[in-house]
Amino acid sequence: MINLGALIGILLLLVGLLFSIALHEIGHLLPAKKFGCLVPRYMVGLGKTLFSFKRGETEYGLKLLPLGGYCKILGMYGPAAKNTKIGRFDKRKLTSEEYALLPPEEQEQVKFTLAQEARWTSLGEIPTEQASRAFYLLSVPKKLVVMLGGPVMNLLLAVVFSAVAMFGIGITQASTTVGELVCTQAGNVKLCSPQEIEQYSGQKDAPSAALKAGLEPGDKILSWAGQPVDSWEQLTKLIGQTSGQAEVGIERDGKHLDLQVQPVDGKLGIVTHLERRSASLSQFGDQLWYLGSGTFKVIFTLPAALYHSVEPLFTGSPRPQNSIMSIWGVGKIAGDIAAAPSSAGVDLPAKIGAFLMLLASLNMALFMFNLIPLPPLDGGHIAGALWQGLKRVFKRTKQPYGPLSPAYVDTAKAVALTYGVATVLIAMSALLILVDILMPVKTPF
Repeated sequence: MINLGALIGILLLLVGLLFSIALHEIGHLLPAKKFGCLVPRYMVGLGKTLFSFKRGETEYGLKLLPLGGYCKILGMYGPAAKNTKIGRFDKRKLTSEEYALLPPEEQEQVKFTLAQEARWTSLGEIPTEQASRAFYLLSVPKKLVVMLGGPVMNLLLAVVFSAVAMFGIGITQASTTVGELVCTQAGNVKLCSPQEIEQYSGQKDAPSAALKAGLEPGDKILSWAGQPVDSWEQLTKLIGQTSGQAEVGIERDGKHLDLQVQPVDGKLGIVTHLERRSASLSQFGDQLWYLGSGTFKVIFTLPAALYHSVEPLFTGSPRPQNSIMSIWGVGKIAGDIAAAPSSAGVDLPAKIGAFLMLLASLNMALFMFNLIPLPPLDGGHIAGALWQGLKRVFKRTKQPYGPLSPAYVDTAKAVALTYGVATVLIAMSALLILVDILMPVKTPF
């Protein structure tokens, strides 16, 4: 049974996902309009249209399923290049020039390729008087701006969500304030009780170096051996380098005190107090690098990552915590975060921060996944534009960006590949959803 908190978390994730998809498509929409392309439809979601309105040439709307969206730009495919085979007639392949010479009754018997059907569908949507506004006629730089606009928008969202979470809300990290003291007796290590602290504080027979020195929970360590201390990492390094006695400067109840302490085996016997602080620029950069490199690694090794996620379904072995998930699995994680009790150490700011980092991860995945140079992903169109640019350089031509140009790239030839890739992606998504339902990744909440 999904409780109210989990349901709210899942709904918030869907809203965040819709927002991300909407801005992704805006990243395509704005430059396409700027460059004069015809954009008749901008939709967020898939399936049945819930509502829509029209502004200028474009219909804007929201659809039922929050699992995608599209910005329809007319003229993505241009006419067939010269001598391109467009279909079969009487067991022989025909070019567009040969097709034009056939009598009408024979033209009706031609079986066209998927690419040619896509070309005619694409071109048939453009009014004759506005044929010059087709996408395929854009220059290479303009095509790249339009197609990169969506993924770049997701990258910006990943940066913004991460920045709000890490700078605005902050991250939980170790401080230089003493949280607990450690007692070691008869080889057993445990946290000191208030009674033990009161009994042993400042005593030579105390069961830890911190207790012998008189340190107490809540003391803020300011310096070690005369050197100012501003981080837990620096403090532990200084403690480990101390072989004898050292003076530690602390702040207790607003007063400054100096205590003499002698670490044992490089340890002081304290547990740090965790506090939420705004991240440093280096921590922010490390987090973005972690998001980007981790996502790239998953995409680069996608077949293996998919195998490791699905294998437990058939072997019964535990599912790895770092396995890839479908949107269903990510929704469950969002629900677990929202439903986590305060007793688990997850307060409201921590939940908001975790939720924002979840959205940042999703947007980083959308950014990199869409750059894969395969249709129907944005990367397929980007690859086509780059190939056209290279051909213009090597062909040394300045002819217009049309089918008669020696640098023309007929991207419609990749339509069959588009169907194949789309089928694989749908199958992968369905398989991951099944695994996420039957063997969800466990959260610590």
